[in-house]
Order: sequence, then C-alpha cells, then structure tokens
Amino acid sequence: MNGKVQPVNAEARISFQRVPEPTLGVARSTERSSALREGAQMNVSGYTDSDIKLFKAVLDASMTESMACGAAIPLDLMTMRLFKAAREGERDPQRLVEAVLGLH
Repeated sequence: MNGKVQPVNAEARISFQRVPEPTLGVARSTERSSALREGAQMNVSGYTDSDIKLFKAVLDASMTESMACGAAIPLDLMTMRLFKAAREGERDPQRLVEAVLGLH
C-alpha cells in the first residue's frame, strides 16, 4: 500500500442486525434523568438498621438478576427506584426487587 486510503469494496460490507434490547429494567433516558433530579432532593433518613440491611440485600439481588438477564440498569437508577418504593411503604423483598428492576 502507498499510504493512501483505499475505497471500501461495496461487497465486503458487514451486515449488522439490530439486536432487541433486554426488556428487564430498561430505563428510558427521561426516567433516569427524572430519577437523578429526584435523588438530588431525596430524603433517605428515618430508616432502621433492618431496613438498610433489607435494602442492601434487595440491591444485591436486583444487580444479580439484571446482570443474568443482560440488562444494564445503572446503580443510581436502581437506588432511586428502591427508595421510591420504600417511601411508599413497601418492605416485601420480592416486590422491592421488582420495583428496582422496573417490573411494576
């Protein structure tokens, strides 16, 4: 080669197929932006030690499940969803995981 850029052969082009995104917890950018704005003002005080232990277990389970399904949910969005559900009084671990994953 003489150092010049060679034209791409039209027959050598690679065909890409659009792979469907995982549906589990796929966050729209508007949802994440909204959650981040809310998080800047979110009050996380008033929880007991057992609440905090539950929340950690829920986040661990949620991260494991989202990674197993191939969904990339940002930790900050998971946390916002967790505290929103907790603020509404939810303490059932399975329901909290579902809320964190955006399943309800």
